[in-house]
Amino acid sequence: MIFYYVTLLTFVCMFLYSVYGAKILGLFSVPSISHQVVFQPLWKELSLKGHKVTVITPNPLKDKSLVNLTEIDVSFSYRVVTEANLQQSIEKARSYRDVVDAIFTIMTNAVQEQLNHPDVQDLIKNKTTCFDLVIAEHFNPATFAFSALYNCPLIGISSLAAPLNAHDVMGNPAHPVLNPDMHLPFTDELGFFNRIQSVLHLIWFKYYYHYYFLPQQDKIAKRYLGDNLPYVGDIEKNVSMVFTNENLLIHPIRPNVPAVVQLGSMHIRKAKPLPKDLQKVLDAATGGFVYFSLGSNIRSANLSLNIREKVIGALSEIPYKVLWKWEDESLPGKPKNVIIRQWLPQQDVL
Repeated sequence: MIFYYVTLLTFVCMFLYSVYGAKILGLFSVPSISHQVVFQPLWKELSLKGHKVTVITPNPLKDKSLVNLTEIDVSFSYRVVTEANLQQSIEKARSYRDVVDAIFTIMTNAVQEQLNHPDVQDLIKNKTTCFDLVIAEHFNPATFAFSALYNCPLIGISSLAAPLNAHDVMGNPAHPVLNPDMHLPFTDELGFFNRIQSVLHLIWFKYYYHYYFLPQQDKIAKRYLGDNLPYVGDIEKNVSMVFTNENLLIHPIRPNVPAVVQLGSMHIRKAKPLPKDLQKVLDAATGGFVYFSLGSNIRSANLSLNIREKVIGALSEIPYKVLWKWEDESLPGKPKNVIIRQWLPQQDVL
């Protein structure tokens, strides 16, 4: 009988194993709700799985039921984007180099204010704090320095496709003709002059990134995290994995090394019922409708008069109802087939 119980206990123990939760630091620095909604399910689910998660974000969930989650609210950094008038900078840009430079400049200013936040500084200066993993948005390399500060692995993450610098450090092919930079308005079928433009853009980006942007980010990292840290360009080379928000059904096919993981549609949830007035409008559109939104970073209401008139003219000519996310109460010259709303539940509509 004793032999029976010993055998049974041994058999049961074969299927038992210890589970340890990790201490994870998430650094999601871009003040844009369209970026943050991609990452929110990640840090929420990690905390629900038993990991101790600390997140620095401009869009905290503020869910008291998530007992394993600590959020440092840096929502004040939205002010940096507003004051810099990103939309105006993009409209005035003479080339995509100007667009990249404008975005990087704004993000640099934002991350400086975030790292200087008292709660973030308390985290940095607390010598008893330790983390097993850092997950950082692959946008501001200064935040990569946290992995060196805590001597732990680093995972880069993007709410879009991976930027060129991420492909470089992961050893991914980044051919300017086969896989042009996501900042360029090209498809995978480039004409001759588009190919030349893509090659020149790649050369410029590498120069700009390595000789201007990275040194700037390194100064920020050393100023706020400590002078004894390695160069952020070297830290970036130690990224263990990169997660991207790409869907194979709609994004161009490209070769990826195994350490680049596509997590497309991670933020998609089950659709909720539409507001009754909106449901009535869409039900009446028996021929279908067009959904038009410029996202959270570009306000339709702030479009220049010239661009707005061209958009209105184009939309007025199509034989469909148009649901337009328009942030003001009225749209001058609104066509009869256009319906405006200041806010729309995009996932539920689509």
